[in-house]
Amino acid sequence: MRSHGRLRLPAVVASIAFLFSIGGVVTTESSLCPSYVDGSRIGWVQFRIMEIEASLDLYQLEKGALPPTLNALMPEYLKRLRDDAWDNPFVYRITPGAKGYMLYSLGANGIDEFGNEDDITTESKKYTCKQYQERCWTPCEVFKIISYATSLLSSFVLLVLGVLFAIRFIKHRSA
Repeated sequence: MRSHGRLRLPAVVASIAFLFSIGGVVTTESSLCPSYVDGSRIGWVQFRIMEIEASLDLYQLEKGALPPTLNALMPEYLKRLRDDAWDNPFVYRITPGAKGYMLYSLGANGIDEFGNEDDITTESKKYTCKQYQERCWTPCEVFKIISYATSLLSSFVLLVLGVLFAIRFIKHRSA
């Protein structure tokens, strides 16, 4: 019978790998990182703009003209009119262009730039990390990546140790 008084290297490595894998799962799912990252505000605002645009188009189709304000859409065409992700109302202007109106969010800076600069529209634009602190590598995201990597690595180590243990066990039984 073997002595259990001393720890063997594979057991120590397996224990450390197990703790890393548990730690990786716990830390990546914890509340250490905010959930509003990677452009989710921008995406939410663009979705709201598309929803309002659909209501505007339906209103125009049924009434023959655009509404004078966004409030005229409620409640028949739009259940309620929310502000954008920065608590600013959406900007709506009737224009002489083909579409007949402009609709956009003032964006993070809250300044009306007529749909340009950092104003949020549904058009293809690049929103920078400096403007929105989004779509950029935050320390939290780096921490999550490191946690996932250590979890993956420790799972791999556990798998290899399990295979080595199984091979050793089979050899020991057959001898």
